[in-house]
Amino acid sequence: MKTYELEKQRKLDGLRAQRVRHEKAICITLMIVVIIAGVAIAWFINYLFGQST
Repeated sequence: MKTYELEKQRKLDGLRAQRVRHEKAICITLMIVVIIAGVAIAWFINYLFGQST
């Protein structure tokens, strides 16, 4: 019984650690996407203003 409980707890801890790692990866990916989007928008606005003058 006790070994089963320990095994269950270890599995839960593993899943929790995996989820935290996964969330961190998602945050990093989102930050990269936001940065790229910001650069693209800035370049596009710059291009538009360059055309108008």
